[in-house]
Amino acid sequence: MRKIRHSLGVLLLLAATIGLEAQTTAPELVRRGEQALARQRYYEAVESFQLALRENPAYLDAAIGLAESYYWLEEYDRAQDLVDQAARLARFEPRVLNLAGRVAIGRGDLAAAQAAFRRVQELEPHNVDAAIGRAELALARGQGVEAVSSLERALRLNPDQRKALLSLVLVHEYLGREDIARHYLDLALTVHRDRPEVYVLAAQYHLRSGELERAAQAARTAQALDPLNRAAMSMRAQVALAEGSYLEAVTIAEELIAGDRSDVGAWYMRSVALLGLDELTDALSSARTGLRIAPEHEVLRMWTEWVAVERLALDHPVRIELARNRATTAAELERAFRHERALKAYRRALQLAPLDLSIRRAYAELFRMIDARATYVQELRLLLDEGLEDERVLRTVEVFTNALAQSVSSRWGIDQFTLTRTRPPLALYLRSVDGDDYPLIEHGMLSFLRRTIVSIDGVNLVDVGVVADYADAFSRARSQDVHFFAHADVAISEAGVEWRADVHVARTGVLATELMTIRTGPDRAAASADAFADSLVRAIPKRGVIVRRDGRSAVIDLGRRDAVEPGTRFEIIRPEAVRPASDALGYTYRADDVLGTFVVTAVDDLIAEGRLEVSGFVDMIRVGHMVLIPRDAQEAVPAPAGDAREPSTDLFPVLYERVRRLR
Repeated sequence: MRKIRHSLGVLLLLAATIGLEAQTTAPELVRRGEQALARQRYYEAVESFQLALRENPAYLDAAIGLAESYYWLEEYDRAQDLVDQAARLARFEPRVLNLAGRVAIGRGDLAAAQAAFRRVQELEPHNVDAAIGRAELALARGQGVEAVSSLERALRLNPDQRKALLSLVLVHEYLGREDIARHYLDLALTVHRDRPEVYVLAAQYHLRSGELERAAQAARTAQALDPLNRAAMSMRAQVALAEGSYLEAVTIAEELIAGDRSDVGAWYMRSVALLGLDELTDALSSARTGLRIAPEHEVLRMWTEWVAVERLALDHPVRIELARNRATTAAELERAFRHERALKAYRRALQLAPLDLSIRRAYAELFRMIDARATYVQELRLLLDEGLEDERVLRTVEVFTNALAQSVSSRWGIDQFTLTRTRPPLALYLRSVDGDDYPLIEHGMLSFLRRTIVSIDGVNLVDVGVVADYADAFSRARSQDVHFFAHADVAISEAGVEWRADVHVARTGVLATELMTIRTGPDRAAASADAFADSLVRAIPKRGVIVRRDGRSAVIDLGRRDAVEPGTRFEIIRPEAVRPASDALGYTYRADDVLGTFVVTAVDDLIAEGRLEVSGFVDMIRVGHMVLIPRDAQEAVPAPAGDAREPSTDLFPVLYERVRRLR
């Protein structure tokens, strides 16, 4: 009996000890999780907070910490589940409501975010985090003035608040208020001189301003404060690249890789630096390693493709490898019935490896699927010309050629695919790339956009280059004798990719219109370039010429790919009478220069047949005369009012992403 009592006592003591250990373990795990969060070691934080919740499912701090960890990892759905769990534990806790607001912004539910921050300010009118949250919400909505107001309110509540100070630096910089931005940066450095993240932001700011020496000093100070700070090391590498110190950049990038081989940004910087050292093979090897780690990393892929196109032979294995990746993407888009995007992806693949018959065959089959039969036959003929021996392809060409006997090109005996087509001459210049993680990406992004525009075949892209200054772009465009030029910017962030452009008349330099596209999601870089290229080509007015005439019938060099359809009407003008308008995307000519009208009656892929209607008593219409959409039927593309242009207030997603990442 005594043994039984003794055993029972031991069991009770053990149970009490386990219970006591559980009580002390959960707070310790939360403390570890908070320390990991502060060091931005989010996976370690997730582990600690999960263990704490396993010990005590009602532990509010653990639920909040785990939700915040997932927020920083941009796993917003999981973060929302944990916010809901925390809300059940403490419905009116301001920390829960503030985090709910930030998660709602990440999920795109801006109304829910606004409601959460408003509720916090009702409960605690002087809550600083809610004021900063409302500033982030304003940035997500593209409301710069409102963001500044909320951040200044946060500073009035707490003059030393670090995130508010740093956010004001970024917002004022974006709005072009450099003096105010520098004031807040100096204030942040004075108040928080012991914080490495403040010096990292200072390094980024000075690097964007071209102040390389100050950027280098700030980056070194950040790393001196925290020798293992990866953001500080990355900034040192970026500054070294900007200075042309490629060997130093390689060394720092390799230190980053040694600490984390999955750091694709480090592989990218190593590639750029090696290319600067003229180590082409090693640069491509580094880039390909980064792409194996993160196949979806579009910016690195664009840079690698640019190097391959510029530096490698057509049949080089790296070009073929990159091309087949694009072809795989095209096939996925095709299966999703996103045919226009798939066509662009196949064209990119063929630009990389034009001799790859398997890619060309897949490209040809897509034209059959979308019923572009003439182009389908043309692509099959190219396969045969390249040496493909396939009886089935030969029979298909014969069958489709017979089916096209009544097409415009067959009836007129015109090879529409070898016809030299007249397109408006355009210049494209890249002014800047706004993306903290992608130094020296300008040529890679511009090359990708150029190849996208060329594949559309709606303009004659005469000149392309990186030209930061408007006066230089204007002068260069005039020297190239183009009609219009686009001066573009691209902004890259984890949230999205945004292209903007001012499109000018080349002979006067007048701003004719502004274009902007934003795309998010895993393929945001390619999707944004596709959308921007489409919008730019659409903005330039169609212009064609008469290539053949027979009595009252004629053929022009515009077709289905140019959105021409039966019933479309064009005015016919002598080419010497037409000139670009001085202040708009269009052409100007006198009413008495109009020789007649061309009315489309049948359309092929690249040409169209139509009926001629002569103006006046004398028929003066000739082959080579220009056809234009009548001015009163053209879509008006308004120019911005006034000469002075205010900075854009559409700040999402790049500026929001920068502010969101501040801690």
